[in-house]
Amino acid sequence: MRQIVTLTRSDAPNAFVQGVLCALLLLVALPVWSQSEFCLEGTVWDATLGGCIPEESCAVEGDFNGDGLVGSADLLAFLTLYGNQYLDSDGDGLCDTLDDCDGVVDACGVCNGPGPIYDCGCEDILAGNCDCDGNQLDALGICGGGCIADEDGDGICDDEDDCVGAFDECGICNGPGAIYDCGCEECGTGFVECGDAVGYQGYDYATVLIGGQCWFAENLRSELYGNGEAIPSGLSDSDWGSTGEGAIATYGEGNSTCTTFSPLGDACDEAWSLEEFGVLYNWHAVADTRALCPSGWHVPSNDDWTELTDGLGGSLVAGQALKSDSGWYNGGNGSNSSGFNGLPGGIRMTNGPFFNAGDFGYWWSSTPSGSQAWFRFLNSSNNLIEPYSDQPRFGFSVRCILDTEACSVDEDGDGICDDVDECVGALDECGICNGPGAIYDCGCEECPLQDDCGSPVSYQGYDYATVQNG
Repeated sequence: MRQIVTLTRSDAPNAFVQGVLCALLLLVALPVWSQSEFCLEGTVWDATLGGCIPEESCAVEGDFNGDGLVGSADLLAFLTLYGNQYLDSDGDGLCDTLDDCDGVVDACGVCNGPGPIYDCGCEDILAGNCDCDGNQLDALGICGGGCIADEDGDGICDDEDDCVGAFDECGICNGPGAIYDCGCEECGTGFVECGDAVGYQGYDYATVLIGGQCWFAENLRSELYGNGEAIPSGLSDSDWGSTGEGAIATYGEGNSTCTTFSPLGDACDEAWSLEEFGVLYNWHAVADTRALCPSGWHVPSNDDWTELTDGLGGSLVAGQALKSDSGWYNGGNGSNSSGFNGLPGGIRMTNGPFFNAGDFGYWWSSTPSGSQAWFRFLNSSNNLIEPYSDQPRFGFSVRCILDTEACSVDEDGDGICDDVDECVGALDECGICNGPGAIYDCGCEECPLQDDCGSPVSYQGYDYATVQNG
């Protein structure tokens, strides 16, 4: 019986192995065929019969190239039709269609990849990082460092920097420099006893002795703390209302709402109100350890205020003696018999507007009251001056009072402790502490000596005769 090799195209994908075996058998048979006579046209070689048979009586479906023969060319034709899915190009034993990598997987797991060629091996440093561990540069440019900020760029992290900014020539961080007449500090206040003016930051403040207390007789106008550092100023309404730091304002400044009741001038004119009333301070500035008042002075405590008003008849009537004798709305002036010269400098509200200049005057104490602080106020309608407390964000006037807390001796009763008193006693008319006065013929000093020998010499009230000898 004849053995006919049959392989249909529809069976080929499911009989790949059979087709390959068939092709191999044909390849083995080729040498035999090559020794046989070539069949005539219209016939084909029959391997079973060993001879040619009519073409129509045999169906050799392995003849993929249609040349009437099944040979190596038919295997190549077969692979051309179906072989792409059965090839194993890289020789790894997996058909290419099932092979995840037709080639070689590199050390990074990439098919035919370049390998670990990047800074971090198989990948580059990610954007924003400074190394392969995911670290970033800190504020000092150190990879993986812990510095969050270096605002002044001095190479020192702000949380360890003694000065975020720059030291001025006086050694003050962000200070104003040598702004005083004597360079880095005041030359001296010029104050000897209460009643003398106190020179402070370029302005001379009048002083007055009331009872046993020595007070500034006018409102503070300093724009610097005691160490020379600037107090924040020029704040908008919203900034004034939100700041938790010391700040100052001049009544009527900027674009804030402003009212004026002063009979002496336009309090909403910033320049006028600065000259008349001084500066308004929030309580954060009062409480700042850099201090508002000059050395030896302080913002009065609540007890200092109480001592003042008690000495003037009590809080119900003391306003009459404390209010200035002019400048109050609707004729509500005081007598100023105390010399305190209280002025109606108005207020800056916690949300920024300026109110009540000419009608009310407000002064801070240094004493807190919970989250608020104690203050006093005078008004044009009555003579009351009672203690109240309110939010530290208000802008009030400030007075200074001479330090007396540590005073153990004040022999001359001038309100100045003897250990800081430049004269324990009294200056005579010649300016000499406990001096004899103008005892000389020429007043406070000797008259000039006579030029001619033989003329008398006056000395301490006596005329001495002179004689030429030799």
